[in-house]
Amino acid sequence: MTSSPFDPRRPDDEQSAAVLLRNGRSRALAWFTLAVAVLAAALTLLQVPQPAAVAVLGLPALLGVLSWACYLRPHVELRADGLTLVNIARTVVIPFSRIDEFDLRLGLTVRSTDGKTYGAWALPSSGRRTQRERLGKVSVEAHVPAEIQQILDAHARWRQQDTPVSGPAAVTSTLTPLPPVLLVLCLAWAVWGLRVVATL
Repeated sequence: MTSSPFDPRRPDDEQSAAVLLRNGRSRALAWFTLAVAVLAAALTLLQVPQPAAVAVLGLPALLGVLSWACYLRPHVELRADGLTLVNIARTVVIPFSRIDEFDLRLGLTVRSTDGKTYGAWALPSSGRRTQRERLGKVSVEAHVPAEIQQILDAHARWRQQDTPVSGPAAVTSTLTPLPPVLLVLCLAWAVWGLRVVATL
């Protein structure tokens, strides 16, 4: 269990910076996929004739943008007064004062006081931990990742304060069109590249 980085006894200026949280496996997968995309692009430039190389580069570009949009961009910013959930195309700022409960069945999902739910793409399923006991019996228990536990601890500490750190008055949600637009453009580029290769 990891304790929250925020402590009500510490000065506010020491707690102002947000802590970025992501699933460690997702980050490793993202960097591996990006490395594969770069290698594929380099090999394409070296082996494919120049006119067709530009078209064929759509596939590695799509792979790289997918990796960034689905695994590197999503994260959770944990602050002293709340959370910011950055997903593929939506960013949601949720003050601790507007959090009703957390649902961990499919990963981190936050239910606000107005009944709406917001999922954190960066912190997926909390999973299960198996443990072998005597006589070959196996027990299965819930497992909460350290990143999600940090959020739970921070919210619990915020609630225990005599004068909780005040934050935004309401939940705000904004759309970021860049990731979906890049994905569509790279998909079109990749399809065009496949058509060019088919005519060679």
